[in-house]
Amino acid sequence: MTLSVEGRCAWHEGLLKAQSIARIGSWQLTLANGELIWTPEMYRLFGIDPDEPQLAEIMRDRIHPDDLGKVEAAWKAALDGKPYELEHRLRVGDEERWVHCRADITFDANGKPVSVLGTTQDVSERYLADQLLQEQHDRYAAIFAQSSDGIVLVDADTTQFVEFNDAAYLNLGYTREEFSRMTVPDIEAKESAAEVSAHRQRMIQRGGDVFETRHRCKSGEIRDVRVSSQFLVLHGKRFISAIFSDITESRQSVAKLQLLSTCLLMAARRSPSPTKTTTSSM
Repeated sequence: MTLSVEGRCAWHEGLLKAQSIARIGSWQLTLANGELIWTPEMYRLFGIDPDEPQLAEIMRDRIHPDDLGKVEAAWKAALDGKPYELEHRLRVGDEERWVHCRADITFDANGKPVSVLGTTQDVSERYLADQLLQEQHDRYAAIFAQSSDGIVLVDADTTQFVEFNDAAYLNLGYTREEFSRMTVPDIEAKESAAEVSAHRQRMIQRGGDVFETRHRCKSGEIRDVRVSSQFLVLHGKRFISAIFSDITESRQSVAKLQLLSTCLLMAARRSPSPTKTTTSSM
């Protein structure tokens, strides 16, 4: 089907509107005379007036100086036949923008580059979202690494430790390599393997649990621990995340206070009652 003039105009306007919605512009470069043609969205992306005569020079100035080297290297490689696709920054006034660029180069029969057809898309929002996610990840990673409590991610089906911070194995006297081969029953000193399995099923059904138990150190020492756990499904696999808080010292302190209170009470009971004296008046 052949479009009428009106139809072609309507299609062209629709294409330009779609480019604006997607924040993607297209461009064409004739290498013989340097003629560069942009769609309106390209001018918006680079913050350049459509009537600007020195388009190529200003476009180059918009590229972030730290990215200019890789842009020029990618362009040189593309003229030698390599694919042209990269992401880099633009400086538009006080704003920094990220763009994704692709181009297809046409070569003549002798292998000489003749013209280039390319696209440039504004991906700043994605980069900002990625940056925020990375910052959030870094904060959680710092908490994970610096916590004095053991933090673990356990395979819900095998109870093997999949991920864990340094405190998880150091508090029990193991090396990271040793702990990576262990399962929950290997450190559990209160529940049997069968009881651990039953407890694990209850945690999965309830979505987690908070409880106190006892863990066995590599040296054989037994430590009192409060466990806060949560059931998770990540990428189709089942896990249990848990925080191990050592409460041995606090329990010992409570026991000492209870013993001291008992001793004081017993001492008070053994003390003789004070004798009453009656004074008679003459």
